[in-house]
Amino acid sequence: MNVLATLTLTVGLAGGAVAGGAILLSSGPLADTKQSSLTDDSWFVTTIAGSGAVDYQSGYRDAAAGAAEFSGLSALAIAPDGTAYLSDSGNRRIRSLSADRAAVSTFAGSGDEGVADGAAASASFVLPGGLLVGPNAELYISDSGGHRIRIAFPSGDVITLAGGGDTGLAGGGFQDGATDTARFDLPAGLAFDRDGKLLVADKNNHAIRVVTPDGQVTTLAGGPTLHGHVDGPLAQARFSAPVAVAVSSDGSIYVLEHGNNALRVIRPDLSVHTLLGGGPPCGAPADCADSARTLNYASGMAIGPDGAIYIADRTRILRVLDSGADVTVVAGTSESEFRDGSPGGFLDAVDIVVADDGSLIVVDAGASRVRLVEERP
Repeated sequence: MNVLATLTLTVGLAGGAVAGGAILLSSGPLADTKQSSLTDDSWFVTTIAGSGAVDYQSGYRDAAAGAAEFSGLSALAIAPDGTAYLSDSGNRRIRSLSADRAAVSTFAGSGDEGVADGAAASASFVLPGGLLVGPNAELYISDSGGHRIRIAFPSGDVITLAGGGDTGLAGGGFQDGATDTARFDLPAGLAFDRDGKLLVADKNNHAIRVVTPDGQVTTLAGGPTLHGHVDGPLAQARFSAPVAVAVSSDGSIYVLEHGNNALRVIRPDLSVHTLLGGGPPCGAPADCADSARTLNYASGMAIGPDGAIYIADRTRILRVLDSGADVTVVAGTSESEFRDGSPGGFLDAVDIVVADDGSLIVVDAGASRVRLVEERP
């Protein structure tokens, strides 16, 4: 079934091009001459969903938002109507937080481990990860442990869009081609490019994959034998364990990597640059406190309407402006802690989205809760 073609994708972004310049081929990031601001105390953190133990495995309970329980939250996405969808990986389900943020319910998944398609209530997942809402309110799901890309439709049906093979950590593969024969290895973050093609951060293949509307899977960059940290022309660039992708209004593709602990960008001129990180994690809280430019295996990011990139960097939320020239910690600290207020505290912030009102919704996996970060006067 050629699902992408039949969905009539309408996710094109505003056109434009980035001014070109000399392409530099390097084996890592450039020397850091950019500036960072460590804190911005105009942001305030509150908890909007989750209860129970403040750890990764609180439980499973559909209820009012403040009484709901999760286990292993890993990703979220917001639909046009304001509903927030959550990958509840430990419970092998997709949960939903109502648009008024009053209640949590189960959207898809029986809780059984598997890759069964069908009605949402009986469909199964292995380890649901990255989420993306499509133009017709369908929900794209990276079933990381199943090495598949799944779709849950508003009608209540779940199908497999691409991928196959065995499940589990040893079940991944690497193969381009038709969606039913293509193979992934721990697919993670998802995004649409300007042409409506689906981008997949294929973590264990160290690659950025593409699912086209005509039902083909191709590789944009990287590959299982091509991992590393190399900037320059796209054909020569190397990535390592990409976990998130996002596309800006000019068509630039931003990539977060665990292997390189870096924020990279693929420009429309097909050159690759390192914007942030690229070295070892800051590790000790004291080290993190000294720099907003060193990442700590960040897993999630989102781009605001003004072009700002927000990064869920475990215990901190970073805002990146001017292609990495200006980095600010807008919430959280270098300490792993659960605390509302300003600057607030996170145990393990792993994903983030920008709401229509400019506020940030954050998955705090370590607390099994959903957090709200708002800028206040």
